[in-house]
Amino acid sequence: MNIKIKIVLGVIVAIWTLSYLMHLYATKDKFKIENIEFKKINSIRVVDRGMEGTNIVVINKKDSIYVFNKIIHDSKTINENGLNLRDSYGLCDIIIYFKDKKSMEIGLINTRLTGGIIRSGDYIYRNDKLLDYIITILKNRKYN
Repeated sequence: MNIKIKIVLGVIVAIWTLSYLMHLYATKDKFKIENIEFKKINSIRVVDRGMEGTNIVVINKKDSIYVFNKIIHDSKTINENGLNLRDSYGLCDIIIYFKDKKSMEIGLINTRLTGGIIRSGDYIYRNDKLLDYIITILKNRKYN
């Protein structure tokens, strides 16, 4: 009887572990910037936390979303070693809202030495063009 219980518990743990690993594998790529599809974006919300003050700007025009998408896809993956994220001139949260009511949040950090650093899940990217684009939008403080 004890052997049967141990076997059943072992099978349950194995199935749970396998399903958890499959879940991790399936959700891992959702944080990759290169997987963002322009056609699925409904709007983009930029929440400034120190780059140009404290502002919230919503980007909802198709041409502005297209420019954002084109710029963000030019991001280069970088290694976290050697980054000094404490030495920053501000940061902002960029929340991308999709048409299927899901959202994705990425962080953009304006660093003194390394430029625009993007954090998305476990991924780190560099994109100075995106930093310039977001700062321009925040300075204008208008809906795009």
